[in-house]
Amino acid sequence: MNTREIPEQEANILELEACNRQLRQMVQDQRNEIAEQQKMMIYALAKVSEARENGAGRHFKNIRENCKMLAMSLARSPEFEQQVDDAFADMIEMASLLHDIGKISISDRILLKPGSLTSEERAIIETHAEIGAKALQEIADLSNGNRMMEMAVDIAYYHHERWDGTGYPKGLRGTEIPLSARIMAVVDVYDSLVSDRCYKPAYSHEESMRIIQEESGKMFDPDIVAIVEKVQRQLKR
Repeated sequence: MNTREIPEQEANILELEACNRQLRQMVQDQRNEIAEQQKMMIYALAKVSEARENGAGRHFKNIRENCKMLAMSLARSPEFEQQVDDAFADMIEMASLLHDIGKISISDRILLKPGSLTSEERAIIETHAEIGAKALQEIADLSNGNRMMEMAVDIAYYHHERWDGTGYPKGLRGTEIPLSARIMAVVDVYDSLVSDRCYKPAYSHEESMRIIQEESGKMFDPDIVAIVEKVQRQLKR
């Protein structure tokens, strides 16, 4: 081989490596842009849902922060460390914002009614889980199986299921309920308890925790409740 060809080959290799680095950076930049667009879409949908509930205040911010905090706490627990990682925590932070998106379809007369609902009104309210999940599934299908949107579907569909199998819409029991929805169930109920609603005043943190503890093994996954008890002072409210 002509020794003069060696520097030329080395130069070609260096040029190829530089092109590869540039291509990888372009792909990463596109991924980052798509991820930001997805986040903006989720924020927009969440704001629409939040506005329907007439001044829910910090509810959606609390939900997002508490879901992530709880997920990160579960990741350090032997019971959940194989199921929860940083990516899971990041996804549930965003996906949780869409948990009640189906309530957009519920009339203000029922959604904002002060006092108790009738059995018929309660049945209408309960349709929001399936309606929201169906709408989000259409978005997930368009996004080619985006994991965050698939998690959002699970949360919207199953966050009213109960550990003992008496929830809705499917009556799932125990670990049949997706983990993201089990986390959401505790966080959602806690924030509802400590917040003023059109149908009730806010409870104290202590009273809210007592209610959650009483529902351990009934409404909620007892292992998740045990973690909530340990990190309860970190809950946003």
